[in-house]
Amino acid sequence: MAAIPLGPTVKLRVGNGRPEPVPFLPGTVTELCGRKYGFNADSVREADVVNADSELLRVSAYEHPDLFWGLKGGGGNFGIVTSMEFALYPLTSVFGGNFFYPLERSAEVLDLYNRWIDALPDEMTTAVAFMNFPPLPAVPEPLRGKSFISVRGCYWGDPQ
Repeated sequence: MAAIPLGPTVKLRVGNGRPEPVPFLPGTVTELCGRKYGFNADSVREADVVNADSELLRVSAYEHPDLFWGLKGGGGNFGIVTSMEFALYPLTSVFGGNFFYPLERSAEVLDLYNRWIDALPDEMTTAVAFMNFPPLPAVPEPLRGKSFISVRGCYWGDPQ
């Protein structure tokens, strides 16, 4: 069997001796490089998991592959993840933000967005969100207590 180089990786340790939520959602596609590299789960290389029998297991595509598949979006309640190792991607500059439009313009925004995304490079990840902001002082005045359609974008390619 030949080894497959996976490229550079980073290991994330979770918690200080106590279980805490992993700041990573394996089944989502909202990651920065999602359009080019796929779901967040596609970047997971291995994980340390405490299973229901209190065993600490190292899981990957080669060790406990069924459990690894489950952790990458196949379901839930497989154990407690204590660390994860992810693939790294070369990024030099990142640009991003949100555009907010009145909810009444949703049909127009969605039509334009649908046409716009077909021409985008893989280095541009976008999303649309419908947002309701609470009427709280901590929310900026232009958004406070209102509803919007938001177009989100993140570009990490060549700035030229």
